[in-house]
Amino acid sequence: MFAPQHAIPRPMKHELPRAGLLVHLHAETDVALLALVAPSGYGKTTLLAQHARRAARPLAWLTLREADAEPLALGEALAAALQQALPGLALPHWTQARTQGASPEGAARALAHDLAGASANVDVVLDGADVLGADSAQWLDAWLDALPEGHRLLLSARAEPPLGLARRAAQGGAQLLGAAELAFSPEETQAYLSARGHKAHGHTEPAAELHAHLEGWPVGVALVASGAAPHLTPADLLRDVLRALPAAVRAALPEAAVLPVWSEGAAQALGLALPPGWLREVRRVGVPLTPLGAGSWRPLALVHAALDAELTAQPGRAQQLHARAAQDAQASGDGLRALRHWRAAGNHPQAAQLAEELVTVYEARWEFRLVREVLDGGHAGGGGPAETSRTLRRALGQALFETGEAARGEALLRALYAENDSPEPALLFSLGVLAARAGQPGHQLAWAEEGLRAGPAEPDHTRLLRLKASAQLALGQLQAGLDTALEAARHAEQGRALGELGAALTVAQAAYRYLGQPVACEHALRRALDVYAALDMPGRSLVLHNDLADLLRTQGRLGEALGLLRAALPVAARERSVMAPFLHETLGEVLFEQGDWAGSAAQVQAALEGCAAFGLGALPPRLWPKLAEVRLRAGDPGGAAEALAWGELCLGAGGPEAESAWAQSAALLALEEGDLPRAEAQLARVLALAASDEAVRRAGLYGLAVRQRQGTLLPGDLHTLPALLRGLPGVDAALGAELAQQPATPLPAAAPAGPALSVRTCGALAVRVDGEAVPMPLSKSGELLVYLALHGPSTRDQLVDALWDGSAERRHVEYFKVAARQLRAALSRPAGVTFNPLPFEGGRYGLAPEFALAVDVSTLRRALDGGDPEALQAAFATLQGPFLPEVDTEWAELRRTEYSGDALTAALTLGEWLRAREPRAALPLYRQATVLDPLATAAWQGLARTLLGLGERTAAQQTYAQYCRTLAQELAAEPELPFDAFVQAGV
Repeated sequence: MFAPQHAIPRPMKHELPRAGLLVHLHAETDVALLALVAPSGYGKTTLLAQHARRAARPLAWLTLREADAEPLALGEALAAALQQALPGLALPHWTQARTQGASPEGAARALAHDLAGASANVDVVLDGADVLGADSAQWLDAWLDALPEGHRLLLSARAEPPLGLARRAAQGGAQLLGAAELAFSPEETQAYLSARGHKAHGHTEPAAELHAHLEGWPVGVALVASGAAPHLTPADLLRDVLRALPAAVRAALPEAAVLPVWSEGAAQALGLALPPGWLREVRRVGVPLTPLGAGSWRPLALVHAALDAELTAQPGRAQQLHARAAQDAQASGDGLRALRHWRAAGNHPQAAQLAEELVTVYEARWEFRLVREVLDGGHAGGGGPAETSRTLRRALGQALFETGEAARGEALLRALYAENDSPEPALLFSLGVLAARAGQPGHQLAWAEEGLRAGPAEPDHTRLLRLKASAQLALGQLQAGLDTALEAARHAEQGRALGELGAALTVAQAAYRYLGQPVACEHALRRALDVYAALDMPGRSLVLHNDLADLLRTQGRLGEALGLLRAALPVAARERSVMAPFLHETLGEVLFEQGDWAGSAAQVQAALEGCAAFGLGALPPRLWPKLAEVRLRAGDPGGAAEALAWGELCLGAGGPEAESAWAQSAALLALEEGDLPRAEAQLARVLALAASDEAVRRAGLYGLAVRQRQGTLLPGDLHTLPALLRGLPGVDAALGAELAQQPATPLPAAAPAGPALSVRTCGALAVRVDGEAVPMPLSKSGELLVYLALHGPSTRDQLVDALWDGSAERRHVEYFKVAARQLRAALSRPAGVTFNPLPFEGGRYGLAPEFALAVDVSTLRRALDGGDPEALQAAFATLQGPFLPEVDTEWAELRRTEYSGDALTAALTLGEWLRAREPRAALPLYRQATVLDPLATAAWQGLARTLLGLGERTAAQQTYAQYCRTLAQELAAEPELPFDAFVQAGV
């Protein structure tokens, strides 16, 4: 009877199934450690229990207790949990380590080693790892380091346990789910509230507002959904957590409300009364915080609001701390935060002056989101347009339509225009921008010219010139637009208005592009980028970065393009810019040309996600084929096929160019899979579409590759290679170089000097290392060994597909991991194997290169090719039956047929060789040939001819008679030749 410590928690009454997270937990079985690290109330235990109740593999559950802070207790509890999960599991190494007084780490490794021979993969759940002390954490770290492949540790904690999470994650051996991942999504919040009958009325909030207020804190959502409000609210949950703090920390914690980000250093710098180590205590008890890295955390808005309310109850101290925080923010250049603190401190004159300064700066930098934060409420606590001057109302109007509230912004601007008999040039400029956004270049030009007639001062004069130039280009007045843009640039330069200079150059480069002047276009692009860099205004230059990077890419200047894109992407993410998908796409192209397949795939995937976020329907048809190709280059044909399937669904939105790209990638996949007819058909489709010269040349190049695989490529076919390769990426150039070497055959590589691994596949499978027999623990382990020995390194998808005839069921993937792990353990036992015999590198499994590998069927094939009768005789003698007779998978059936043909050829070749030297030694070879293929006429002829040469005419005639019976039984046919002619035929 196991203690409740090993019992999986029962479902709660109103538990929300975390479907997305459960899929992740079920799928991520290739990492040894999956850690759920989040404050209290994020559903860590609930999620692990949901996973445990649905797990497809055995699961050992252990709820950690204070006693488990000792390594001995932890080990005993874990061993018991494992034996409960895997009945019959023997723990000989663990028992020996315990009885012989091994070190704690040695005992941990021994317990892990006992799992190497487990009949199934197991998930080990440690719930509540915060109780682990330094010694028990070190013990668990050693156990995890030794954990065999296929097994996995899942743990929960409020703070990161000392298990080398960063190191393991960097090596690909660990994943961490934090508060951001465990928080409810807006859809989950809505679903949970609906399931519990929560309605937005009276004191309750609509689901969207509630979600934003609680930031998806699951326990807070659950409390609201329970209907306990207004008697109990999420603030009461927070107070329950805060009560666990030491008294000194709890008393001073309200002062942390003036910190937007919590860290020990920030609290000390502002002179807060918080004692040393306060943040460690806050995290220990599980106060809801979001980690930011470098020892900093951001409290949930709920935490901040509760503490701010407590601080406000101390008006003198609150005023003092907010004023101090405002001064600190202003000194560090954070004007928005300073504005909020000045307002909270009640210093309205200082707040008003700062607001005027901020709007002037933000508008000049086109940072309209920040203008809104100052003037329209926002995070700075602004008082709204009624409290601002006419100038600031105009600034707010433009900021509104620049940030997605065009109707409200236009109404405000038009109201200002109606109030004025002589409107300000800045207002006319804003109205002109409105017309441009509405696609009304005529109105745009009229507003610009009205403003210019007023004789405005700088910078309004330059801005209006730029507005006019843009309108002229839109109206098709290209040279006039260029002249006006250059005039605006001259005015900006003379007035040292660098921001306006960059904007004018942006219009000018567009004019140069329309006029077909690429050199001038690049010059203008670079000047504009230099201006924005000098002004530290990267958000204004995202389009320029992308355009210039793509131009550099086409010129082969990949390093420069990469630098531009790496600088632009963080800016696009911060500004939530629609340019982000385009930048990701261009970066994916650059990385592709550098041969970084994984990096390119990640960027194309990011571009696709951005398309969904921004509603860009024209990009995916050209992105999916690119994702398919880079996945294929990375050794993931399954992922490539999936991308092609998605791409095919949206081909109608992409036109001939996208269809051509899709067909090209489909041809590459078919070529990889060896389906040469399908590859030819898709390449023909590319040529028929003829979307671009590059597409046609790529199709021609890969058509040569298909012919090379078919064995029909002739040296004369390669005269077109130079023309085909012109301007193609490096990966295509590499293929061209490979084709240029055809039809020469590379020399076989020398066998490595290491332990001799011999594999007999014909007859009963036999594996030996340096002569020592190595039994195969599972039939699939043996089949895996043979497949790798014959095919070389392969991905897991390829191996599962081959060993289970195309199935991708989870149970087969799980069993594959067991088979691989036990094969590795079996090959590790011989004394000469001091290395990993089955490494997993670059996404592929393979036999270690240290082995001197010999496979009977491969040895036979080399002997046939070499033509040495003695080597052929030695190789043929090792065959003891058909290839893997107990294996019925498709790949083995195909190989069985292939190697049966090799054996027949070997028997006939050796029979002819021996018939002239040792005729009686040739007889069993010919008889074996008739067994290998009863319809092989040459085998019956050789046998009869040999018997006749030995003077055994009667036996020869009996052989002929048996041949006749075989023909009649198998083909219902008669021999074409009588006995004597039959014997002499072919001599």
